[in-house]
Amino acid sequence: MKRYVLLFFLLIGGAAYAQQCTPEVMREYTRKCVNQLRPRGYTFLKSYRIDASSNKTVEYSYIFNRGQTYMITFANESNPKEFSGILFELFDSSRRKLIDNYNPSLKQYRTAVAFRCSQTGIYHLKFTFEPSVKDYCLVSVVGFKR
Repeated sequence: MKRYVLLFFLLIGGAAYAQQCTPEVMREYTRKCVNQLRPRGYTFLKSYRIDASSNKTVEYSYIFNRGQTYMITFANESNPKEFSGILFELFDSSRRKLIDNYNPSLKQYRTAVAFRCSQTGIYHLKFTFEPSVKDYCLVSVVGFKR
């Protein structure tokens, strides 16, 4: 009986540890994101390491330059074909939504979005995790090309 109790606690502890945003996990997700940029000709600019275990909505600001094309990629533990439940939205300085990663006709979340910046300024990157999401660790990478 003691063995089963010990095994139960080891499994529960291992599952909790697996969901933590450890540096190793975040490096792996960053590598996945950068690997999405390079084949498309984008250059790495910045990465955002997001741990949404306490707050289901996370927002960052970044200055984008007019005339540049940017790509924002996302990675977590899910397979890119199964990536779901994490909504990314990009807003301009007036808080007008420009793009997001959800395709309503296919009911799918994309793992990358691209846009051409028409005005230099501060833009807001917003990440919202749906209640169904189990992995609250996410990395997003911004890349550019001229």
